Amino acid sequence: MISYYAELFYGTPMSKITFNNFINAPFTSTESFSFISLFSSAGIADYGLKIAGGKCLAACEIDPNRRRTHQENFDCPVFEDIKQDKDEIIKLFKNKDVDVIIATPPCQSFSTANSARGNRGDYLSAELDFRNTLFLDAVYIIKKLKPKFVIFENVPNFLERIIKDNNSDVIDKIGNILEEKLADYMGWKGSLCCSHFGVPQSRKRSLVVYVRRDFAENNSIKKEYLNPLLWSKLITDIPTNLLELFEGLPSLDSFCEETSYCESDKLHIVPVLKAHHYSWVKDIPAYSGKSAWENDCPVCHIKVEFGEIHCPHCGSPLVNRPHMQNTDGSIRAIKGFKTSYRRMSATGLASTITTNSSAFSSDIKLHPAQNRVLSVRECALVQTIPYSFKWPEEQLIRKAHRIREMIGEAVPCAVTYHIGNMISKMLVKI
Repeated sequence: MISYYAELFYGTPMSKITFNNFINAPFTSTESFSFISLFSSAGIADYGLKIAGGKCLAACEIDPNRRRTHQENFDCPVFEDIKQDKDEIIKLFKNKDVDVIIATPPCQSFSTANSARGNRGDYLSAELDFRNTLFLDAVYIIKKLKPKFVIFENVPNFLERIIKDNNSDVIDKIGNILEEKLADYMGWKGSLCCSHFGVPQSRKRSLVVYVRRDFAENNSIKKEYLNPLLWSKLITDIPTNLLELFEGLPSLDSFCEETSYCESDKLHIVPVLKAHHYSWVKDIPAYSGKSAWENDCPVCHIKVEFGEIHCPHCGSPLVNRPHMQNTDGSIRAIKGFKTSYRRMSATGLASTITTNSSAFSSDIKLHPAQNRVLSVRECALVQTIPYSFKWPEEQLIRKAHRIREMIGEAVPCAVTYHIGNMISKMLVKI
């Protein structure tokens, strides 16, 4: 068994799949382990586990639209509020053998995008958002059901966030609290980039992969075997840039309704921009990776320094740069980050897909060459969500804005596929 695990985790060839097949192939899998998903959202992370051989026994998600999407892809009960339903979940599965519990608490409360929320050293600020302690409800369920494996996933800030556990009055980092409360488990916790798992995106996340100590000891599973940085790569032929990833998708344009969607793919759709906003985007050179803040003068076409709002050569207002109009007709620059109104690079990984992917003003959200943000389908591809994942028709309203949010908050399928494959191989061998 020792030699088997050494082969599994240190690079001996295993069953691999090309990126194209992972995304496009019809879903088929033999169930080899069971799991419960807490804070499941739409079930995108769960889908990666499903492809790896996982059977979802139950999920828990408070938002009705996300529950509905999960139900479209899985045949299992979906509980609503973890605080209210945790004892019911325990009652339903207390006498059953649960292989895995995955918990992906809402990340908004840990994000550094909001200074109050992201102040990871201040436990008092953490108390301003009840979501900061929701992971403790997941811990409660884990301690009662004692699954063989435990997975936590969240933003990079998650493990370093200091909170107060009101049940014990302990004030500490979440990573340390998890380690103390789950003392019956061991494994790996840390931060990594999802590109390590074949995700074509610069998406840094916190990850915890634990195994129950007694199970590990009885089956000669060492702690280092749960280090994802040591696992074999299972997805091959990963696109090296966005143009390769999006190859074959029809061109879109945010100029008008007629050019903003693809009839053959309901998810290949983008918002239509107002005329003056569109002018900011179209003047950003294709494949430049530049921002609208850097657009040349629309009159004399000379290069103008970043942040200027009037051409120093001809004096013309730079109306093709992000601006507001004053009451007297003059313009002033909009305050914003240098990464806003910016095209993605055509030659590297995508920037992080967020819940706000429809906003052209958001952080590096514009298509490398076309005059628009990424389509919903393109965001799904960046998040390694297969075409076989089902979206309810009612989620397609308002240019699938809800779907954008679900995609942006999701754990990429390729990440959980690798984790699930590791677990599956262990359990099958045993």
